[in-house]
Amino acid sequence: MAREQLIGKALRHEQLLSYTTKCVLNYKMFRMDGRVVGAGERPILWLGLAGFDAGERELISDSAERHCGPVQWRLSAFQDADAWLVKGTKVATADASTIRVSPGIPTERAIKLGLADVNRPISFSTPLPDAFEPLSSFDLRTAGTLARTLDHFAIWLRPRRVQFELGRLILSRDSALRHRVFHLIGDGRLRAVANFRTGRVGLAPDVEPHQVACAEWVSRPPSAGDLPPAFVQITVSQLSWTYVRHTDQNVLPTRYLGSPIYYRGVPKVPVQWISDSQLTLLRELHTEPATLMDLRVRTGMSLEQVRLDLACLFVACAITSSPAKAARWGDAVSSRGASSAGLDLADLMCATETPDVTTSSPYINDGLSRQFQTVPAPLIMHSAAA
Repeated sequence: MAREQLIGKALRHEQLLSYTTKCVLNYKMFRMDGRVVGAGERPILWLGLAGFDAGERELISDSAERHCGPVQWRLSAFQDADAWLVKGTKVATADASTIRVSPGIPTERAIKLGLADVNRPISFSTPLPDAFEPLSSFDLRTAGTLARTLDHFAIWLRPRRVQFELGRLILSRDSALRHRVFHLIGDGRLRAVANFRTGRVGLAPDVEPHQVACAEWVSRPPSAGDLPPAFVQITVSQLSWTYVRHTDQNVLPTRYLGSPIYYRGVPKVPVQWISDSQLTLLRELHTEPATLMDLRVRTGMSLEQVRLDLACLFVACAITSSPAKAARWGDAVSSRGASSAGLDLADLMCATETPDVTTSSPYINDGLSRQFQTVPAPLIMHSAAA
C-alpha cells in the first residue's frame, strides 16, 4: 500500500508539471468504486500542428484551450491527432497529389502528405501558395477564424464524439453488460445495437452524441443481437479505447499502480491506432513483466504518459495484472518476440480484432467518418495554368 501511495504522490507531482494534462488523478475506475462519469463530460479532441513557429503554436494552443463548445481541444503529436492545422506559407506542392510542409521549429521535421491519404479534418492558415485551394482555411491574424475552424472540426468529427459517448457508457456500466444484448432506443428509433456476446456494436449512420447519451438501453434476447446491415459496425474494445484516448478520467485500476503488469496479447484495436509510446510499452512487457515505475525507468517516459498509455492498453485487453492471464511464450504473437528486439509492428499486424469488422479505412474512426459522410475531401488542387 505504501508503494502505491508513493507512486500516486509522484504521479500527482508530475501532473502539475505536465503541459497536456490538467485533470485531477483519482485512481478510480467507474464501477470499481461506484463512481460514474457525468453525462456532461466533453471529449478531448487532439490537434496536430505543422509548420508553425513557437509563438504561433502558443497562440493556437491558448485559443484552442479557451474555445467553448461541445469538445475540448488540446495539442498532440501530429501523427496522433484527430485534426490537423497546417501553416499555409510552409506548404509546397511536390506533385499533383502530394504536398510538403516545411518545419516551423527546430525539433520538427518536414512532413509529406499524400492528399488521397489524408483521413482526418485539415485546415490551412493563410496566406496560401498559388494554385492551392483547400476546402478549409483560417487567418491567425483575424480573431474568430480559428474558432470557426474548430467548430467545423467538431462537426466533422461527430462520429468520434458518438464513439466517445458510447465508450463512456459501456465503461460506466462495466460487468452489468457482460454476455448480453441491448438495443439503444431514442425517440422511438433504434440508435444502436450492442452485442456483448460477440463484442460488436452497430451505430445508426445519422446518430448524434446526445442521442446516444439519452438513449434507453433495452435488454434483448441473444437472437436480437444481429447488427443491421445499414449500421456502422465497430467493436466494444474500439469504443472503449476511443473513450480512454479522449478523456481526462483515469480508467486504469489501482492495482496497476504498484503490482507487476504482464503482457496479455495483441491490442484489440487496429494497429494504426497504436502510438510509438504504446508500442514501446508493449515491447517492454513482452520481454518481461514490469511495474509502472519500472516502465518509467526503462522507457524514459513520464509517469503520466505511461499511465495514459497503459489505460488504453488495458481496455484493449493487451495487458493484465494477473499472471494467470498473461500470455505464455508459446501463445505469444510470434516466436520472434523472444528475441532481444522484442515485439515489433509486424507482430501486431497479424491480429487485432476478428476479421468480420471492416471499414473503408485502416482507421476505424476515420472509416466511420467516411461512412457518415461528415469529413470533406481535404484539398482541391488546381494546375498553374488554370
